[in-house]
Amino acid sequence: MPSTCWKFFTLNPDKTTAVCNICCHSFLYRCASTTNLNRHIKTKHWNELVQYEASKKKTLGANKDERDLPSSSVGSVTVQPTLAQEIEKTTKYKPDSSRRQEIDDLILNMVTTEMEPLSVVKRKGFRRLITSLDPRYDIISRKRLSTQLLPARYKKERMSLTEAMLQVAHLSITTDCWTSRANEGYMTIIAHYITEQWFLKSHVLSTKSDGKRHTAENLSSELQSVFMEWGIEKKVTVIVSDNAKNIKNAIELCKIRHQPCFAHTLNLVVKASIKETDDVCRLQRKVKDIVTFFHSSTVASNNLKELHANKDKPMKKLKQDVETRWNSTFEMMRSYKEQHDEVTTVFACLEKTRCVSTVKKCCA
Repeated sequence: MPSTCWKFFTLNPDKTTAVCNICCHSFLYRCASTTNLNRHIKTKHWNELVQYEASKKKTLGANKDERDLPSSSVGSVTVQPTLAQEIEKTTKYKPDSSRRQEIDDLILNMVTTEMEPLSVVKRKGFRRLITSLDPRYDIISRKRLSTQLLPARYKKERMSLTEAMLQVAHLSITTDCWTSRANEGYMTIIAHYITEQWFLKSHVLSTKSDGKRHTAENLSSELQSVFMEWGIEKKVTVIVSDNAKNIKNAIELCKIRHQPCFAHTLNLVVKASIKETDDVCRLQRKVKDIVTFFHSSTVASNNLKELHANKDKPMKKLKQDVETRWNSTFEMMRSYKEQHDEVTTVFACLEKTRCVSTVKKCCA
């Protein structure tokens, strides 16, 4: 099939040059190569090329998507992709392209919903994936993501949440103070309410680190500030928190009913019961020491894995308990009990006579 460029060029009698029918420029034509002729059409006469392809589509009755396969069939005739279609496949989307905006939004959704770092758009694997899926998409920069798309999305979501808060008559609040890995203190405030359709909704209203001490006065001031910011100061019926004295006093200063967190209260009950029972308390400390030893010794941990492999038993990790989770103590005890024989064997192999004695006492 003749190249589309011959619709715009005329080959001279000497068959070594071709003249553009539009601008009359002459070009060399050697070895039956039309690369330079096609390039001229693309860069100088793009509008004419598009018009020609449009009229050709209308004549053939074709209605093909720009991302069609290299060739397709119209009736019984195989139609090759046109030059304009091939050019479009390598031409980047314009900034105002709906397709580009669609992909931008999808990447923004991935970052916000999956808590991905902004640097994900610079990762080689991510860029290869996007380029493979749509070569025409110019991958968004981290700067544009952080300075344009994220602020715009935040503004949109905040307006939506503000409207939702206006429709709510009553709501409850859960709050907690926590410390980050960078040793910075934060306070998070979450609103909960039920819609008219009886759906439970929860929204994070604030997570801040102002550098102030978590005194009752400072926490109370922060709570009231957030309530006024969202216009819900008269809608809060109850605040749920842990049993820490500072937050309890802060809620009391707000003159709002306080409901202790049931999970935290249960944890305090179990912890207090363990401390009041000497045998259980002693057993907990000994098992915790054993688990800590295995977590800190690669030799002991590897020996335990090999022992399980030799017995064709699945390896189960010795779990460590956490001070604020009472059930973690139970999980620690159970994980140790299930591997008591293997743990004792490892200690014997390592000649940890002291530890072996501790293990025996634990099982006494």
